[in-house]
Amino acid sequence: MLYLFLFSSILIGQAQQAPIFIPPPSFEVDDLQLTARFVDFGWAQYEMFFDVEKKKVSVETHIVFRQWEEGAPLFDLTSEPQEVVLDGEVVKTKLVKTPDKETSLRIILTTANVGEHHLIIKNKITKNIKFGRGSASAAFWYSDLDDREFLEQYVPTNFEYDQYAMSFKVHLLEATEAHRIFTNGRVQLMDENNFQVFFPETYNCASPFFHFGPSDDFNSVKNIYKSVDGRELPVVVYTKDRLFFDADIDSYMDTALQTLSELEKDYGAFPHQSLLVYAAPNFGGGMEYAGATITDHWALPHEITHSYFGRGLMPANGNAGWIDEALASWRDKGYQRREEPGYDSGRLASFSPYRRTTTRDAYTKGRDFMSYIDSLIATKNPGSGLKSFMRETLSQHVFQVISTGFFRSWLEKNLESSLQDDFDQYVYGKNGIDFFDPLEKTMRNPHHPKMDEVSLRPWL
Repeated sequence: MLYLFLFSSILIGQAQQAPIFIPPPSFEVDDLQLTARFVDFGWAQYEMFFDVEKKKVSVETHIVFRQWEEGAPLFDLTSEPQEVVLDGEVVKTKLVKTPDKETSLRIILTTANVGEHHLIIKNKITKNIKFGRGSASAAFWYSDLDDREFLEQYVPTNFEYDQYAMSFKVHLLEATEAHRIFTNGRVQLMDENNFQVFFPETYNCASPFFHFGPSDDFNSVKNIYKSVDGRELPVVVYTKDRLFFDADIDSYMDTALQTLSELEKDYGAFPHQSLLVYAAPNFGGGMEYAGATITDHWALPHEITHSYFGRGLMPANGNAGWIDEALASWRDKGYQRREEPGYDSGRLASFSPYRRTTTRDAYTKGRDFMSYIDSLIATKNPGSGLKSFMRETLSQHVFQVISTGFFRSWLEKNLESSLQDDFDQYVYGKNGIDFFDPLEKTMRNPHHPKMDEVSLRPWL
């Protein structure tokens, strides 16, 4: 039985930056009499067993993390873990709310000392899994507009602020069909039923693309793109051949290559070692990963832009998520330049420090704020603008997580003037009237539609 494997981003094409540790504040869980501490993952190994006969998926995760203050460690996993072992001792966990009820996360119900710790967690995966006769299909789909919809839907992970090396060991038990994997990690085939995927230490919970299924389900094309820095980048476009027979993957490929050329002229060499595109006609938009995307054709340029902003220069939390969506939307609108943002006041950041989701206003008010910043930079430095500023930012900070505070201070350094009033009014909503829409959390942007598990199932 021959197993075929197709992989995307193997190594990062540019020099890797040291991960930055900027977690949310610790908090007291009064009813548990514990202080919840955010921790720093060093690495995580996920061993996944897909039992085709029993139609079940079990996972054993090993995590090494460092804790900087004594307290109860935090991590996240949306499903209830079956067993948790901390430093050789069986412990319990509990799903708790942050103090402002912004989100939920998992706390280990014991106090851990400062230093390095070893965590083992066992859980089941039930989301976006499908079994056939002698086969299994799985995909890790994410959303940045909905709470707790990154990697934590499937396996234990840390939060966006934390970058760490990961590996997925995958065992297909009782499988009789050949399978094919598409991922932005480096694939190592151990034997015909077992493989491992390695992800670099610059990845976080929003970075890994992971999708596999029976080989006969897929159709793909591959091209080589010559980057401006001399690298030969593999570009792979694939689709579900049986279901989406009308997918014009050659057209997707043409658009991908054109967009790469455009973005490299504007922002420099593509940050990743390759580009992987899952062509999903009628998907209704797309979702970005590090050097990869699942997307409808019309949204493809927007999603590739996110490999620079979002999965190249990475938001640390929901208060920074507006930056990459605003930049990608500014590009979609033709890089308009505005002398004024065009809105009275906006709240793009200044949400809860525990917020994980991106405000929908990033696509509109955020976009217009970028147009305004472009004008400020051009006025200060004729012949320049926000594009050249972001190109320089990427060259110095690619694969780092950033906050809104960093973005502001970096702009102020370039402009040699304070932007406090502008950020207070247009980003933090402190001045004027903040026209905050109470429906903001339910409104969608066309680029990122709400897709429940039933809607996503055909793309497995």
